[in-house]
Amino acid sequence: MKSEITEITKELRRTYYKAALSEPVPDIPSGGSLLESTGNFPSFYLIGSPCCRSEAGLCSPCFYARYPESGFSRDEITMAMSRQCQYVLDNFEELVLNKQYGKVDITDKSLKHKDREPIALTISPGGSYFSDCDFPREARVKALRGLVEKIDQHDIDIVLFVEAHATDIITLEKYLRDSEETGLLKKLNTRVVLGFESANEFTRNVLYNKSLDIQKYEKAVSILQSCGLTVGSFVFAGLAPHTDLEAQEDMLESVKYLKGKKVFPTLMFANVQPYTMAEELFLNGSYRLLQPFTVLDTISEVLTCLNENEGSSYWLLPDPVGGPPMPMFNIFFNRMDSISGREANEKMYRLVEKLRIDRDVEEFQEDYRKFREGNAEYTAYLEYVYEEEIRKKDLNARVDDMIEVANENMDRYVKVQRPFLDEQEEATELFMNEGLE
Repeated sequence: MKSEITEITKELRRTYYKAALSEPVPDIPSGGSLLESTGNFPSFYLIGSPCCRSEAGLCSPCFYARYPESGFSRDEITMAMSRQCQYVLDNFEELVLNKQYGKVDITDKSLKHKDREPIALTISPGGSYFSDCDFPREARVKALRGLVEKIDQHDIDIVLFVEAHATDIITLEKYLRDSEETGLLKKLNTRVVLGFESANEFTRNVLYNKSLDIQKYEKAVSILQSCGLTVGSFVFAGLAPHTDLEAQEDMLESVKYLKGKKVFPTLMFANVQPYTMAEELFLNGSYRLLQPFTVLDTISEVLTCLNENEGSSYWLLPDPVGGPPMPMFNIFFNRMDSISGREANEKMYRLVEKLRIDRDVEEFQEDYRKFREGNAEYTAYLEYVYEEEIRKKDLNARVDDMIEVANENMDRYVKVQRPFLDEQEEATELFMNEGLE
């Protein structure tokens, strides 16, 4: 199953690179808005080489690093990525200081300015921060030096978030234990968010196709923690062909596992990215996004779990309708199979948006309880997930069906995708017309 999903993913990505026009590497990174952030602070994603693991057909629903080939040399790409970092540094007040959308909610002993709220930002490539393929070391260190200078300039603590793959941490173990880069990362109170996706082996390495051994993941966590760096991890819900309740349970069990490792979760809920198996299945009606009520039920249960007993209660929640790049289809909007109506979906999205900004868990739990209490749409949703569980096939049989459908529809999908790609460029405008700024 894993090898078949890999081949389908490779074919879809090859199709994209054949269709996409070659473009120069820009001097400005993507991201920056609340819609494009992992938290309530700006996130900047550097554009350079395609993610190495993307080219290998891994991470089947992802393809966020969907960059057309530039034709530039490695040195030229490194310089372009440095210019993207410098753009953030040169416009630090406008892009970072003035774009703190809510409290960072971090009270670390290493913070020096106890009387002032720290500022936060993400700077990472589309792939892995510690991969010299995705983000060359010289460009990383140069960017970190510039950020450290901002600490003294503005007399404020900075909390930096970076996103990485566990295997890169293991490769760089000796370097990370004694390097200028690690020292700079510690000065910036860095949180390293690892791709993890699920504690379940089948979910992680077959459905998501992460190709990540659990022992390697745990070793990477240990290395980072021993270097004095805080560790977080992405947890992903909404993979085909999971049912809503399977996705919910998978995320909750993964969060419990991470809590035991003193790793904070970053909760990702699937949208539909172009040139992925998920989109091919979605467009022919063979894949359903999670229901909006499933997302809020899951968030509610996760927050309850994190606040139980001792352990890390920190969490991140990226915007479930955002990018970059901005998806055309997502859980709350621009879908035609939602059990809840447009008005209810808008209200639920606003509850999530408010939680992301103010991080007020108690208020979110109470507002969501009131919203679903006596709600006929919630009752209909409960009936839907109950029926979905009753009529579901064995998971292996569902995966076989999914692979068969993807292979049978590949040629048709490829033929229609080029003009459809042009429509994707209108996705941001579509969302803004919905009022989701």
